[in-house]
Amino acid sequence: MATLHVLRRKPSANVAESSIRAQDLDELFIEQVARICRETPVGEALAWQNPGILQNNLTTLEPVNNRKNRRRADALFAYISRYVAKNDTIGFFGPLCWGTIDQSTRTSFVAQEPALGRREIYFESWAVDELGVRDQRTSSDTVRPTGDIVSHHCSRGRR
Repeated sequence: MATLHVLRRKPSANVAESSIRAQDLDELFIEQVARICRETPVGEALAWQNPGILQNNLTTLEPVNNRKNRRRADALFAYISRYVAKNDTIGFFGPLCWGTIDQSTRTSFVAQEPALGRREIYFESWAVDELGVRDQRTSSDTVRPTGDIVSHHCSRGRR
């Protein structure tokens, strides 16, 4: 992540090759943002929370340095930064376990792969809506969610 932040810094204007170097850095930045979104859980979390930003930016992102691609990469980078810097859970992505570290003792923790023991999928409302729309368009039974539908209720002061 820190590497991407470095790539967004513009080289000094005093250097003769700065415009060439800036173009190379922009191309590398675009490639790296696309790679992160396509090959890591961050891209899956982004598709989960905001399918529009992923569809409108990643699917049209090309490894070509132009204004449109820089803008698309910047939009995706803003989400990547938020996801990895924020101590929050987005769908399945982020901390799922909370704890306290006692600085008076020496401890260490190493996450072993795969750290995921079990995975459950909870549909966002937009996903259920989309399934309904697609089901109305086709008579096919190809897209059908299975399993129990659990309703979550809120009471005053509690979620």
